[in-house]
Amino acid sequence: MFGFELLAEEKIRAAIAAGEFDRVPGRGKPLRFDDPATLRPEDRLAYLVLKNSGFLPEFLRLRKDLESQLQDLERERDQARSRLDSLFQQIRLVTDALASGASSEPSVSTFRQSLALLRLSLYLAFAPQRQRQPRSASASSSSSKTGARLAALRRAYRAERRRGRLRLHELARRAETTAQRLEDALVEKEIRDRKPLIVHLGGPFVSSEEMVAEFDRSFPAAV
Repeated sequence: MFGFELLAEEKIRAAIAAGEFDRVPGRGKPLRFDDPATLRPEDRLAYLVLKNSGFLPEFLRLRKDLESQLQDLERERDQARSRLDSLFQQIRLVTDALASGASSEPSVSTFRQSLALLRLSLYLAFAPQRQRQPRSASASSSSSKTGARLAALRRAYRAERRRGRLRLHELARRAETTAQRLEDALVEKEIRDRKPLIVHLGGPFVSSEEMVAEFDRSFPAAV
C-alpha cells in the first residue's frame, strides 16, 4: 500500500509540473457539490425532485439543527454570565460598604459636607445631650437600608443563578441529544454508502454535565 501511495504521489507531482491541471474544467471557480452531473444518471431525476421540494437528508437536517442549538446555547451562556457578573459586583460593593460602616448612598459634595459640619457644630454647642440619640438612630437606619439592599441583591443573584443554570442545562441537553442523533445518522450513511463521509458539525460535542459544572464553578450558590 505504501508503494502504491508513493507512486500516486509522484504521478500527481509530475502532472502538476506539466501543467495538466491548468486545463481542468471549472478551474478557479467554486466547487458545486450539488451538481446533478456528479450523480448517477438513474439518480438525477429523483435528486432534482427532492431538491426542488426543499427536502434535506436526515444528517444535513440534524447538522443545521445542531448548529442553531449551539448558537442559542452560546448566546444564553453569555447573557447569563453578564447578568450574574453585574449582580456579583453590586453585592461586593455593598458588602464592602457594610464592612467599612459607610452608607451605600452617594456622598454629598464638599460644600454640602462643610455646611453640614457647621450646622452640627452649632447644634452641639447649644444642645449636646440631644444630638447623640438622633445621630445614632440615623446611622442605624443607614446600616439597616444597606443591609436590606444586600439581602435583596443576594436574592436576585440566587434567582438569576437558578434560572440561568436551568436554561443552560436544558439547551445543552437538547444539543447533546441532537449531536448524538447526527453521529448515528452519519454512521448509518457510511455503512449504507460503503465509503467514509466527513461532515463538520460546526462545534465540539456538547456535554451538559460539564457545562453545568463549569457554570457552578464560575458562579457559586453562596455569595
